[in-house]
Amino acid sequence: MNRMLVIQMLHSKAMERRMRAECDVVFAEEMGFRELISLEEGFRWEEMLNWAELEVYQLKLALTEQEMLNHFRFNVVGSFGLDKLGEKEMTLHSSIMGLRNRLEQAEKDLNSINSRHTEFLQEKMRKWNNEKEALDLQMEELRIRITRLNQGPDALAPTKSPRSGVVDVTRSRTETPTEGIHISYLTERTKEALSRAQDILS
Repeated sequence: MNRMLVIQMLHSKAMERRMRAECDVVFAEEMGFRELISLEEGFRWEEMLNWAELEVYQLKLALTEQEMLNHFRFNVVGSFGLDKLGEKEMTLHSSIMGLRNRLEQAEKDLNSINSRHTEFLQEKMRKWNNEKEALDLQMEELRIRITRLNQGPDALAPTKSPRSGVVDVTRSRTETPTEGIHISYLTERTKEALSRAQDILS
C-alpha cells in the first residue's frame, strides 16, 4: 500500500515538473515573440527613415555645389565679359531648379514617412492589444492547469477563466472546448495565437 502511494506521489511530482516546464517555455516564447516583433518593426522603419534622410542630405549637397558653380560663373562673366558662358548659365539654372524640386519632394516624402509611421504604429498597437487579450486568457488557462495538477495528476483544464468569468475567447477561434484537453495542446494553441499576433505586426 505504501509503495503505491509513493509511486503515485512520484508520478504526480513528475507531472507537475513537466507541466511547469511547458508553461515556462510558453512564457519564454511569448516574451521572445514580442521582443522579436518590436526589433523587426523598429529596424524596418529605421531603415526607411535613414534612406529618406540620406536622399535629402545628398540633394542638399548637390544643390549647394550647383549654386556655388553658378555664383562662380557669374563672377567670371562679370570680370572678363565672357558672353560665351551664356549657354552654361541656362544649363546650370535648369539643373538648380531641378535639384530644388527634387529636394522639395524628398522632404515631403520624409515628412510623409514620419506621419505614416505614427499612424501605422497606432493601428498595429490596437490589433496587438486585441490579440493580447486572447493570449492573456490562454496563459491564464495554463496557470490554472498547473494549479490543478496539485490536486491530482488527472486534473483537467477548465473552460472558464476566473479572472473574466466567461468562456475563453479563443474557443471561438478553434471551435473546440478546452475541457479535457491537456496542457500540451493548450501550448500548441498558444503558439498559434502568437503566430497570428506576429502576422498582425508584420
